[in-house]
Amino acid sequence: QGLSMSASFDVAVIGAGFVGLGVLRELSLRKQKVVCLERSSQIASGVSKGNTGIVCTASDADPGTVEFTCLKHGEGANLRFVQAMNVPHRRSGAIYVAWTEAERLAALRLLEEHTQKQTPAIWLNPDELYQREPSLGPGAQGAVLVDGEIIVEPWLFAVAQALHARQNGAEFWLQSTVKKARYKTGCWHLDVSGPDGPMSISASWVVNCAGLSADKVESFYQPPWFELSPILGDYVIFDPPAEGFSSAIGSVPTPVSRGVYVFCTVWGNLVVGPTRRPLGEGNHSQEVERLRRHAERVCPAVVRERLAVRGTWSGARPSTERRDYRIKIDGPQRWITAAGIRSTGMSGAAGIGRLVADAICPGVAVVPDVVTNPLPDQQRLLEQRSELLSALGADWSPQHTISKVGFAGPGSKM
Repeated sequence: QGLSMSASFDVAVIGAGFVGLGVLRELSLRKQKVVCLERSSQIASGVSKGNTGIVCTASDADPGTVEFTCLKHGEGANLRFVQAMNVPHRRSGAIYVAWTEAERLAALRLLEEHTQKQTPAIWLNPDELYQREPSLGPGAQGAVLVDGEIIVEPWLFAVAQALHARQNGAEFWLQSTVKKARYKTGCWHLDVSGPDGPMSISASWVVNCAGLSADKVESFYQPPWFELSPILGDYVIFDPPAEGFSSAIGSVPTPVSRGVYVFCTVWGNLVVGPTRRPLGEGNHSQEVERLRRHAERVCPAVVRERLAVRGTWSGARPSTERRDYRIKIDGPQRWITAAGIRSTGMSGAAGIGRLVADAICPGVAVVPDVVTNPLPDQQRLLEQRSELLSALGADWSPQHTISKVGFAGPGSKM
């Protein structure tokens, strides 16, 4: 990075979050010469540092939508990826618990919806629920178990995406902000402000994966055709309980939200969240208190063991005026937009990458997906975290609060 004042690529991907990295990785596996332009000095430092840390299935998406298609592809692809790259993970499933009669009826309707979508889900009566999750608070009237959800180490998921792309020839230009873009004679010319001064990039295709800045990037090409309406999700992370949950414990979803989860990270810490509020509205401190009370009900160990709060955070989701992903492919102008990837970016990244790559290089097969440098095992990550963090590449450091707390070890506070 910064060694050349100009360079030429097949594809320039703008944004190094989960979505941009998923696109970059897929294109690199199809042997495209591809570069990722990221204005931050770190990968996964924007929207991606505030997600839940759960790879979800397509169970919450509407059939026929772009999101559903991408999540369906990810259901198999994500598990193969985290296993191959040795990303710390746990195949947890998600349990949506009904605490009232109204919620029980809503949960039964949810089960019927999953049956219609042909997504794996079963009903757990109270005895079955408490047998599976004995640490759950009293009073549950039943739950829907959705199989296939995976709790992952969120920052290392992004690191693995980046490392695998780099192993297959992708380049990263960090601290590189696109200032101008113009299309001429079948090629995009990007003016980029980099750490060592102005740079110029030419690329046959541009893919806009800029998250909360997607509308600004889109304006280089055309007036934005979508309206970003960011939604904030608040979270609290506690010390690890003596006996946690094997599953992600969720509220019964509503038409506008998947609800609040309580789950244990791969490091053992208890997390509760997210809330849902428009950017600029509400109060983080009040939301944190509400989440604390919810955690106490779902996991009595929070009170019994006096679990300390290790940190809180608010994650922004680049929602738009529509629920579905806002993906648009302009073949003649060779510009692709992947915007409005709300709360499922990590889960849908592989599917989005395939969709984009099929448009750019149709018929080009993916090279054999051989991983030459998977991540070290989790115990070694803990024992030698300082050395391994510096060795992961390009001075990358944990951006997600779950990861910061996990790497810091017991007793620290973020």
